[in-house]
Amino acid sequence: MRNALLQDSPEKLLRKLKVPAFPPIAIRVLQLVSDEDVNISDVLDLLKVDPAFSAEILQRANSPLYGFRSQITTLQHALVILGLEQIKTVSLTVATRMYLKVALKVDELRRCWRHTVACALIADECAAAFGVRREEAYTAGLMHDIGVLGLLAAKPNEYAELLRDLNAKAADGYSVDLMGAERASFGLDHCQAGKHLTQSWKLPPDFGSVAGNHHQPFSAAEPGLLSLVKLSTRLADSLGFSIVKDPSPPSVEEALEGLPGEVRERLGSNLDQFRERIEKHINSFDLENFKVPLPRASGASLIQEECAGVPPEPAPAPWRFSRPHVLLAGLAATLGLLAIASRWM
Repeated sequence: MRNALLQDSPEKLLRKLKVPAFPPIAIRVLQLVSDEDVNISDVLDLLKVDPAFSAEILQRANSPLYGFRSQITTLQHALVILGLEQIKTVSLTVATRMYLKVALKVDELRRCWRHTVACALIADECAAAFGVRREEAYTAGLMHDIGVLGLLAAKPNEYAELLRDLNAKAADGYSVDLMGAERASFGLDHCQAGKHLTQSWKLPPDFGSVAGNHHQPFSAAEPGLLSLVKLSTRLADSLGFSIVKDPSPPSVEEALEGLPGEVRERLGSNLDQFRERIEKHINSFDLENFKVPLPRASGASLIQEECAGVPPEPAPAPWRFSRPHVLLAGLAATLGLLAIASRWM
């Protein structure tokens, strides 16, 4: 069977493995993330299509990560309070999490998820130094291991067993090769799988390049986005968010070497806090960590609710390093309200 698999093209292998399709709503979120001029009403209309998806967005908005004093009970409210950029990244993270479903209950497979989100957060933090938009960096970091997510979504038991074997060898001091083990088990590795999955799902070409080449050696001629994701992956591993427990992991100092000076100094002086923030953010997407009841919204519209009283105040300094300061947040909220009001007029 394995020899027969090795003779097939990646497309045929993925069909034989029955890799599930990425949720349509997630693909649309990806398209919106790539559009700098997206309208807030377009995002709202998209999220309303899927009640289960909307419920998860509201769970995230009400998580301890943001610490709002009042409960957020509508998507409109979440958009106004969190802002468009934050909603896009939260939506995409929720989409990839929902794609994995029960697989996240397996410890070995949860490591894959944790690594993916950690890479996205690191890429987001370092984006400006590479001339990349933050939302694009976050998305690319989240999508770089879509091949891993696709393989484990299709074959969770087999992939978990593969990781157990690799971790057992690593614990005995042996070097391990994740991609080689994937090729031996499935006929292709996660980079090959990721490249072809992004093509078949018609995702933006840059994501296919990142998914297919993030384990290749660094090159001065490669796009900034790809270099950013490579470095983010290495730093995620060095901070303890690796998929396989490397017996000789790269040191943080080595992982930071490829970063521009300002980012390297800033992260290097606050690594413990940085690691804690990543951990906290990952945990905020784990439904087992908290359950926030979402009461039915009253008959009053969002505009009526907001005009009737003071909107909820966010806790200082939420996770995302680039969240606007108070004045900018107020401006964003005002613009959001105007956009929604015009939509309903």
